[in-house]
Amino acid sequence: MKKEFFKIKKRINWRRVEGCFVLLHPDKKRLFFYNKNISNSVSNDGLIILNKYTKNLVRNLSSCGIIEKIKQPAHRLDYTVKKLTSPLNVTIQITNRCNLNCIHCHRNLKNTKDLGLRTFKKIIKELRSLNIFNINISGGEPILIAELPEMIKTVNLSGMKVTMSTNGLLLTKKLADFYKRAGLHNIQISLDSANPSKHNMIRGMQNAYEILIEKIKLLKKLKINFTIVTTLINQSPEEYSQVIDLAYKLGASAHKTNTTVPQGEGRKLNAKILSIKEYKRIWIKKVKKYEGRMPVLAETMFVIQLGKNYISPPKIFDLLRVGCPAGILTANINEYGEVNPCPFFPDMVLGNIKKDNFKKIWNNKIANMFRDRARITKCGKCENKNICGGCRARSFGLFAKLNESDPLCFRSKI
Repeated sequence: MKKEFFKIKKRINWRRVEGCFVLLHPDKKRLFFYNKNISNSVSNDGLIILNKYTKNLVRNLSSCGIIEKIKQPAHRLDYTVKKLTSPLNVTIQITNRCNLNCIHCHRNLKNTKDLGLRTFKKIIKELRSLNIFNINISGGEPILIAELPEMIKTVNLSGMKVTMSTNGLLLTKKLADFYKRAGLHNIQISLDSANPSKHNMIRGMQNAYEILIEKIKLLKKLKINFTIVTTLINQSPEEYSQVIDLAYKLGASAHKTNTTVPQGEGRKLNAKILSIKEYKRIWIKKVKKYEGRMPVLAETMFVIQLGKNYISPPKIFDLLRVGCPAGILTANINEYGEVNPCPFFPDMVLGNIKKDNFKKIWNNKIANMFRDRARITKCGKCENKNICGGCRARSFGLFAKLNESDPLCFRSKI
């Protein structure tokens, strides 16, 4: 039987890396991961051979206009396994300015610099060439930047998914409409308590809760997907339980739990102030309660405290089985152009994108040293080092040393 060949179209964002074929759906902006059998049937230049493993894949991708049938190529196909030489996701902090004064902020509050549109576009062009899949625009407060709609549009047209992290208070119907038309896929919005006075205290602004609830209702009315993020600081277990229920009532597409990082203003807080046990019990209960209705998620800092089965669930692809994704699956670029392992790691600078290209920075001596978990005290000898590694930002914030362990990992007694 004559072999049939299909080619992934140029505009499609995809990768074949470490035994996994990864593709970003251009319309749904959803990331799809495919197993080793399928990956082995896709060449490094995007040619797919029709066989028993790729039959359904070819049918689905053809129907979406993602691939096209071609003649048998004259050249020999390359299936060499590629290493992960750039992250899957990048956060870009376009400003450090903010309209709030949160008690746990990990940023340098004295800095008021912005990242200009011209520099932003240059960064996006380079990141797209490396097949980065998702750009999260953050700050400070990104809504303060007038060029934000153009920035969102730039990312969307490049073939990457674009999301935004915001406190939400500056949203208007006009702005929200701009962001939606520009291609914004999801907004991550902070709500720390269902108790107005507690949320206002954490965010450092009177009436912050009342204003935020109205903005969230606006997003729901405009049919803009939003994820509500709660950072655990000093809320009671009851307050934590209530805010997840409130997220569902408000129509959130998901709820995510975060914990404080002892960097910036967060250094003034006691990182061990909350015993994880009761919050873990509540989180597990809510996952089950809202299954099929609203995903109840956990940010890295929290999930590393939950347990091995939550860090590395059985069905997860090996590519994603890294625990703390900082410096591996994710990166951050701040308003100065500095590249950090993650957004919660402002004091760890791998290089500056205004001086070197991103790929060079991501694979330099400092970055590779950061990724060497065998060098981490205690964690380096732990059997879970490659699937956990502890929260590197939390560890660095507590000890100001690169290779210290995370004392709040799931093996701790806290």
